[in-house]
Amino acid sequence: MAVLAGLGYQAIKPRRESHSREPSRRQKVADRVGYAVVVAIPMGILSLIAVAAEPTP
Repeated sequence: MAVLAGLGYQAIKPRRESHSREPSRRQKVADRVGYAVVVAIPMGILSLIAVAAEPTP
């Protein structure tokens, strides 16, 4: 899941830095996707730990 989100970020982010003051819509979306990746990776790791720590009947 995190790999797909990372690839999505790479696809969305602009190729070159713009010298304008206002970030483009594409840059804003790429930033949001980047923040989602930063949150999703630790959440995925924590959920895997929780599943592994759960006792089996």
